[in-house]
Amino acid sequence: GPEEFLNGLMDLLVSEYVSIRETVKMMLGNAISPSVFTVLFKTLQTQAKQRIFASDQADFSPTSILFADQAVSIVKLILETENDAESLSLLSGFEDLILLLIRFVRQLTINVNNLQIRHKLCGLLETMMAKSNLLNFRNAYEFRMELVENIMEWTSEFSTKESNIPSDLSAGAVKQVTKLIKELDVQVMQAISALLKGLPLQGKDDETKANGFSKFFSFFTQLLTRCKKSPQTVLTPQLPEATIESLSFLVTANIEHGIEYFLSMGYYEDYESRSAFLRVLTNILKEGTDFDSGESVDKYYKLLELITDSDLEVALALGDVTPITEADKVAQLLVRIFEANDKALDLLKAAIRAEVMKTEKENTLFRLNSMATKLLSAYCKLIGKDYLIVSV
Repeated sequence: GPEEFLNGLMDLLVSEYVSIRETVKMMLGNAISPSVFTVLFKTLQTQAKQRIFASDQADFSPTSILFADQAVSIVKLILETENDAESLSLLSGFEDLILLLIRFVRQLTINVNNLQIRHKLCGLLETMMAKSNLLNFRNAYEFRMELVENIMEWTSEFSTKESNIPSDLSAGAVKQVTKLIKELDVQVMQAISALLKGLPLQGKDDETKANGFSKFFSFFTQLLTRCKKSPQTVLTPQLPEATIESLSFLVTANIEHGIEYFLSMGYYEDYESRSAFLRVLTNILKEGTDFDSGESVDKYYKLLELITDSDLEVALALGDVTPITEADKVAQLLVRIFEANDKALDLLKAAIRAEVMKTEKENTLFRLNSMATKLLSAYCKLIGKDYLIVSV
C-alpha cells in the first residue's frame, strides 16, 4: 500500500547521494497525488518522531537535521504548488507535523545550515497563511498563537543574540551567520505578521489576554527601539516595516485588551516612536474597520477620542506619515470618522491651515497628492454623493 511505499522513500530522503534525496524530495513535493496527502503527512510525522525525537531528548545528528530540513521543504513545495481548493482540503492534521519540526529546529545550534532551515520554515508559515482559507486547521487560533510564541524566540532579541554565536566559528563563518541572523529577523517578523492578522489572543479570561498582549507589545516595541538605536544591527527598512505591520495586526485584532498600551506610544517623546505609533494607526485605519457601527465605536472609543482630539495633532500627523499609495483610503476614513463626530469641517480647516503654513509658493498649494486636497476630495464625495444621486 501507499504507507509501505512512502516509508521506503523516507530513507532515500536522507541518502548520502544528493541527486537521490533531491529527486525524492521534488517528487513528494511536486508530483504526488493529492489523494495521498493525508498518508504522506502522517508518514512524515511518524518518521520525524522516530528519527528526531526517538527518546525524550532530541537527536541532533546530521541525519536527523537533514530529515527535518527535507520534511520542511516537502511541506513548503506542496503548499506552493498550484493545487486547487479541493486538493488542499485533503491536507488534514498537518499542524502536529509543523509544530514538531518547529520545536526541533528551535533547539538547533547556530550555524549557517541551521539558520537556513529556520529561514525556510518561516517561508513555509507565510505560504501556509496565504492559503489558510483553503486549509483545514483543527484549531487554527491556538495553532497560530503557538507558532508565534515559538518563532519570536528565533530573533536576535532571544536565541540568535550575538553572544550566542559559537566562539569556534571562523571569521568568514561569523560574517555569514551575522548576515543570516539579520535576514532571519525580517523573515520571522514577516511570518509573525501573517500569523497575527485577524488573530484574537487566546486565554481563559481578560487578564490572561491582556498579559499576552503586553508580552507581544513589549517585544515589538523593543525591536523597534533597537532598529532606531542600533540600525547597524538590523536590516532597514525591512525589519521596522515588518515589525510595525505585526504590531498593527496585534492591535487591530485585540484593541479591547491593548488600547492603553498602544495609546501610550503616541505620547513617547522621541520622534521615531511617535512615527511608529502613527504608522500603526494608519494601518489600523486601512484595515477598514467600520468605525460608524455602534460596536466599533464602543470598542475603539479611546482611539477615536485621540484621533478627533480638539488640537487635531494626531489626525494631521497621520497625513505626514501615510505613504502616497494609501493616502486616498486614509483620507476617506478620516473624513468618515470626523463627519460621524460632527467635526469634519474642523478637520478640513486645520488641514487647509497646515497646507498653507508649510507651502512656500502659492502655485504649489493643494497639489493633487497633498493630504489637504485628498481630504477635501473625500469630503466632497461623501457629502455630495446623495445630492448627485437625487439630482441625476
